Amino acid sequence: MKKLLILLFCLSALQVKGMAEDVVSVRVDPAFQYAPGNVRYVTRITPHKDNIYYCVGWVSEDAHVYERASCQQLNGIYSPRTFYIEFKSLGLGNYEAFAEVYRAPNRLAGRARQAFRILPPLGGQ
Repeated sequence: MKKLLILLFCLSALQVKGMAEDVVSVRVDPAFQYAPGNVRYVTRITPHKDNIYYCVGWVSEDAHVYERASCQQLNGIYSPRTFYIEFKSLGLGNYEAFAEVYRAPNRLAGRARQAFRILPPLGGQ
């Protein structure tokens, strides 16, 4: 029984060590608001020597497909870990925020997404 517990402990430790870490995360604040919408993204990137650039933006899920992206070059492990960006005056609709990190040579290393929504103005104006 003792050997079985030791074996299970070793296997669980190997699984934790081998798990891939999150490369990028994105948080949209606020996730629900009234039009015209101003949203702020907070993007966190795990440092890596091969990080060369990242992109953030949004895609509309409505019939009128809009997309907006902003990309920035990274300096590997010396790049900042947290980025802030604001998108202003978004129209009504359902959106999906995205953040992507690319590594040399132009290989997608990670992608994060979060849904947000711009509601009609109060009072129907």
